[in-house]
Amino acid sequence: MKRSPDHTRASDEAIEWLARLRATDVSNAEQGDFAQWLATHPLHKIAFDDALALWEELGTLPADVMDGQSASGERSASDGQSESSAQWPSLAAAATILLSVLTLLLLQLGGNEFETGIGEQRRVVLEDGSSIHLNTATVAQVRYSRARRAVEMSTGEAYFDVARDTDRPFLVDTAQGRIEVVGTAFAVYASNSATRLTVAEGKVRFTANSGEQTMLMPGQRVRITHQGIERSRVERRDIGTWMAGQLEYDDVTLSDLIGDLNRYFPTRMVLSDPTLGERHVVASLRLEDQEGVLDTLNETLGLSWHEISDKLIIISSSD
Repeated sequence: MKRSPDHTRASDEAIEWLARLRATDVSNAEQGDFAQWLATHPLHKIAFDDALALWEELGTLPADVMDGQSASGERSASDGQSESSAQWPSLAAAATILLSVLTLLLLQLGGNEFETGIGEQRRVVLEDGSSIHLNTATVAQVRYSRARRAVEMSTGEAYFDVARDTDRPFLVDTAQGRIEVVGTAFAVYASNSATRLTVAEGKVRFTANSGEQTMLMPGQRVRITHQGIERSRVERRDIGTWMAGQLEYDDVTLSDLIGDLNRYFPTRMVLSDPTLGERHVVASLRLEDQEGVLDTLNETLGLSWHEISDKLIIISSSD
């Protein structure tokens, strides 16, 4: 998943701070600097929590992995020095060591990647009983640890039904920020340019990369872009209707409607006149075959269509 430069920088700084704070010679001034860094931006706390959770997972690593770290030239607990008394050579070296350990940890913990093709849907039940229903053209990376349940969505759309676990929050990261819940149901649409979050049950907190936070209740929706956060309401019965093969569009531009439909079918649809795309429409479409959807658009919105090839369909007004 492509992260923002701010998120990447915060992660790098968090690793450096974690390495420094584990040193025996950390000063009160440095601890104060860390507290100030942590309070400067919400992303700093998120990044440090991530680094700390991964470090805590080191207890699950097999001995040969840890032996590999001590063989790199650093002391291990077996040389008669306890971990608490080991001296870090420098902040830069400590950060390098910690980063390599965390990298090995990620490899050990692994994860499951789930993906759907164009027009495909898939429901996945996770180890804790939570489920993810993936919509068309979606990629989700799932990684569970003792401290958290984490999902990265790089693209696509999914409906989450999360089993309650107060000891392990459920996190969903997109390019625009982080979603955090304990147990609830919500839908996420993710792309490089926008995240759309809709809550069906429970409460969901979203922390944008900008640092802005918002708490959502059932029936609330936010759309997050580089321009900010847009809030709206939606009927709960209309959330995730695509799981039943139904698409509902309420006061959207025709351009947005066609763009969304292009996620479901291999033959791309294009409007013949760009100004036609500015038209606001309401539509209810049954996801069957592409021809059936186009016929419905013809009947309800007064649109005609012409198939140029198996890769392109031109849509125009019937007027």
